Amino acid sequence: MSSEMDRALLALSLKDDDDSPFTLPDLPQYYATERNACSLIGRLLNPEFQRMSHLILELPRRWQKANTVRGFALTKERFQFVFMHEHDLNEILDKGIQTFDDWGLAIERWVERPPSGFLQYVSIWVRISNIPVNHYTKKAISDLGDLVGHVEEVAFDPDKPQRQSYVRVKIRFHVSKPLKKTRIINLPGGDQTTVNYYYERVQMRCHHCQRLTHAKPRCPFLNNSEGASERISPCMSISQTPKTFQVLSETDPLFGVLKEDQVGINPISGRPRIAPEILQEMRNYLLASSNEDRHVREHRVISSVKEAEQNPITQRSTLQLLPPPVFTKDLDKGKGLVFGYDKEDLTLKSLFSSSQPKLMA
Repeated sequence: MSSEMDRALLALSLKDDDDSPFTLPDLPQYYATERNACSLIGRLLNPEFQRMSHLILELPRRWQKANTVRGFALTKERFQFVFMHEHDLNEILDKGIQTFDDWGLAIERWVERPPSGFLQYVSIWVRISNIPVNHYTKKAISDLGDLVGHVEEVAFDPDKPQRQSYVRVKIRFHVSKPLKKTRIINLPGGDQTTVNYYYERVQMRCHHCQRLTHAKPRCPFLNNSEGASERISPCMSISQTPKTFQVLSETDPLFGVLKEDQVGINPISGRPRIAPEILQEMRNYLLASSNEDRHVREHRVISSVKEAEQNPITQRSTLQLLPPPVFTKDLDKGKGLVFGYDKEDLTLKSLFSSSQPKLMA
């Protein structure tokens, strides 16, 4: 009798369950927009070595803003810091990449509708050295910075003495890309030179592939030992890596007009070579043509794109819709340490190799 009663109650409870989606009321008291407007959203680049609970308490202290910043753990990898003052938030962003437990953090300002690629980029101040003396110009320095990431700011003042052997640029860097240490530059006239890049405030990285999202034992690009598939870090998921896909299909009005390598993803910046809005305008321009002037319009599209590609400034502003780099005369803006791993840190070595006898030796 009791078993029959249990089955009846179970069937009744199943009928009463309502699994339909719950709709939040569209009322002001259900929104935190005012609080979030002055906040930063971030994620751990290597959660395996970073502790979220410590980060929430430690970062405000490290920023010396413990009384004006509140931290919230949103997920196991994502967090939020709400600032009391706007200038404090901007100060943190200007410093470039932030680290915790020696590994990097992807931090961006909160937006109500995050765009594609949100929290997939970090801002890093980079020191560019060994620049050819005859190409010490704003334009050349900006283009050299674009070889490792999209340049946002250049700290360079040609009217003042330069005491350091490098120029600092702030780049927006996709975390799935490796950090390039050098680039070979072909100079006008046939000569070549090697430009060096040093990344400020970047501490730990993979010593094999130079990426920020895993340590060398977890590097998915190591194939000289067993169990390579087990070393893939969870933070190097497929969704975080820029996907390569065909932009122009056979039914696209631009198919056969532009080449796939003209509209695909730039491997350096991780962004489209031509912004989707510009591509759509080109499609509308061709679709509005008649059979008589279709060939003329196709030729105009081809020539305009080719002309823009010959000038990096025009390509960035008209095709990619990216803002031009900002030039600042504050040469030490957001300046941080450079952590190198190619050679021993002689300063630290001297501290621990003192000739004085140890206490309790």
